[in-house]
Amino acid sequence: MENVNLKATQNKCPRWKEIFVELSNELETGNFNGGEHFYSLKEICKKHQVSMITAKRVTSELQEANLVRKYPCKGTFVFKDSYTLQINLFIDTDTDVPKDYIKLQIFGGIKEVVQETHSKLAIITKPSFLNNRKSSFNIIFEEALVNVPISYNKGTYVVVHSYEPKENASSVGIDYKKGVSMAMKHLFSLGHRRIGLFAGQLAAPWMIPRFEGYLKELRNKKIKLDMKLVKETDGINPEKDWLAMKQLMALKDPPTAIFASNDSRALHILDYCRNNRIKVPEQLSIVGFDNIPESGLSNPGLTTIDTRLLEIGRKSVFLLMDLINKRGKHKNVLVKPKFIIRKTTASLRKK
Repeated sequence: MENVNLKATQNKCPRWKEIFVELSNELETGNFNGGEHFYSLKEICKKHQVSMITAKRVTSELQEANLVRKYPCKGTFVFKDSYTLQINLFIDTDTDVPKDYIKLQIFGGIKEVVQETHSKLAIITKPSFLNNRKSSFNIIFEEALVNVPISYNKGTYVVVHSYEPKENASSVGIDYKKGVSMAMKHLFSLGHRRIGLFAGQLAAPWMIPRFEGYLKELRNKKIKLDMKLVKETDGINPEKDWLAMKQLMALKDPPTAIFASNDSRALHILDYCRNNRIKVPEQLSIVGFDNIPESGLSNPGLTTIDTRLLEIGRKSVFLLMDLINKRGKHKNVLVKPKFIIRKTTASLRKK
């Protein structure tokens, strides 16, 4: 009798495997579409009355079988070769690939998730084609909204590289204010108090949060704003940045550090210092913003803010999928930047 019971026990299928077979059948029979959220671990526990350990084992086995994909902080998504969801990406260029570095990196993040979820991506450069669609799932670069009237009632939208919150669409952007705060706190920690700001037009929507971050950290240190230390340039013409630097360094009490609102301005400042025998970082510390490839190749290497552009692109697709699957309302997400310390900042030398 003992041998019979032992044999029956040995032939019994493990509980996790039973659940795996059941959920596999559920996925194969079409109860889920590709790209949709799958059951969470808690939902599996409740549905099948099992422990969290068993739920994790089942989910891992489903992922090994290429039936689902787990994404950190986002959950588990259904993974199917037959997934036919088409995402429209609208870009404000005359080609189907963005030309500048920032948009190209965001585009790369979007493509990663599209490929991972076996979605389809259509590149659209004609606004009339986008607006004529009755219902569509769209990702749009913020810059494209300036010249393109988008009818938000004709589809589901996520605005990427967003400068400000949107009312009728989700958006993903950079936490500019947080990035500038990181830079200012770093410079303050090195003893700097006279910190110059190189920016674009302060009233521009993409510049306002940067200026707010600058002001916030000055207030935290009880340092009065000195507008003589603030320079508005286009960031394109080196001569304008050089002229602004000449004016700054001619002040009776010149800055000991400068925060530039993008790396292009910071690199122009580095060129000025090199040509005018100003030692960086011994005499002047410099921090940029964006972490473009050139910032790591400069001499000395530029301390800067990495805006995590790939992550912005990836989050935009996940946001769109949440809206498609009716999991939550519109969201305005800001991606926290990462501070990159290189060789253009150092402790302030006492005079």
